[in-house]
Amino acid sequence: MSIIVWDGKTLASDRAMWICNIKHKVQKIHKIEFPGIQGSYLIGGIGTAAFVSAGFKYFRSGFQTEFKPDYKEYDDIKASEYYFIVINETREIFFYDGKFNSFCILDEKIALGGASEVAIGALDAGATAREAVEICIRRTDYAGLGVDEISF
Repeated sequence: MSIIVWDGKTLASDRAMWICNIKHKVQKIHKIEFPGIQGSYLIGGIGTAAFVSAGFKYFRSGFQTEFKPDYKEYDDIKASEYYFIVINETREIFFYDGKFNSFCILDEKIALGGASEVAIGALDAGATAREAVEICIRRTDYAGLGVDEISF
């Protein structure tokens, strides 16, 4: 499982991914920069390593259709279990599901993943994104192996 948290300034995530029932350290959030018109994006992905990697390739391509992964190629997934959060420089938040349908989220703060309720509670109590992920690591089985954080 995973946790990705946006507090309005910083995107943070845990580093744990389970591959073959073994916990591995990975980076789930990235800052992708496009010089010129598109600017920068903060992007976080939740799902299998192969699918999330394919999703990041799509985003790094500048959202080019030919790089968009087809979730049907991944036999072991359900589109509802894989998603990305994309935040642009103007702090607009977009949610992408496993089929890469997207919509804008109007909340200023958001948490996605297995421990999202815990993270939202931490944010509501005044925690930063990093602190919310740290709380999830301490209090749930859904996150682990440290915290990554990025911002604009």
